[in-house]
Amino acid sequence: MMRPSCFIRQVLFGDAEYTGYAGCFVRFVHFARVGLASGRCLLVRTVALLLLGLLVVSLPCLTGCGENPNQDRLELIRQRGYIRVGTEMALPPFAYMDESGQLQGFDIDLIKAISRALVGRDDNIEFVEVRTVNRAAALNARQVDFVVAVCTITEPRKKIYRFTKPYHVAYFRLLVRKDSPYQDVADLHGRKVGFLVPGVANMVLHETHPEFDLIGFNTVPAEFKALLGKQIEAFGTQEATIYGYVRRSDCQVRFLPNKVKEQPYGVALRKDPTTDALTDLLNQKIDAWQTDGFLQGLRDKWLRMPDCHTAAP
Repeated sequence: MMRPSCFIRQVLFGDAEYTGYAGCFVRFVHFARVGLASGRCLLVRTVALLLLGLLVVSLPCLTGCGENPNQDRLELIRQRGYIRVGTEMALPPFAYMDESGQLQGFDIDLIKAISRALVGRDDNIEFVEVRTVNRAAALNARQVDFVVAVCTITEPRKKIYRFTKPYHVAYFRLLVRKDSPYQDVADLHGRKVGFLVPGVANMVLHETHPEFDLIGFNTVPAEFKALLGKQIEAFGTQEATIYGYVRRSDCQVRFLPNKVKEQPYGVALRKDPTTDALTDLLNQKIDAWQTDGFLQGLRDKWLRMPDCHTAAP
């Protein structure tokens, strides 16, 4: 169950630049400034003054509703009684809204297990929607305790985040049209290959296959459309994140057999001493879940390769 207050804040006020409380703050300032500046309508001025009053009341919530930013994060979570976690909400099979409006997926089940481990329950989690471009901002503003959002562990990202041990290792692969002649990555030499600009695809493909004619896209649907429309010959992706698109395309696409690069996923935390104990506990739980088969059970449940993935032209 999502905590309604946070979900409403995120939907109404969150965007790529300003999320959650920060988005609320920016919009309050804008509306109040415009309203007071106009000065020609009593109603407008009244509403503006009310917004300013609400802003003053809301200021303590900009970094976690008055929580002490220097407090140990694990201790704070247990005092609060629930976790506040950043995740994707439109990335099946890791996290997505089902037809009833409930969050489902690999990462969601993992988050629930973490909640049970930290506070003994999983029915009052506060989910905050994040994207690749604003995950660090959400952590640094203390809007979330940690992020579980298909966050690939890379050396550059280790300078920004504190990561747990990997809870899953995915593979970066190339997707082509089912009827294309390509059988191996080498067949794409000099061909147009797409990549997703936000995320690790840009770095992976430029590092491993500079011989491709690389073309960037802002969204997966856009590059998927370009592939089916023959504007590109392939695109690189972390395989499990694209399974849903493969199924929905009626298997018009297939993966090449090459595994270009391993992509370990970890829980991302704010990089400061307040997350030491929380990181240690999460690492202990990840080790235990690897050993007892819990994480493998999540892979079996959520990360099944589409039945058509081996179809050749």
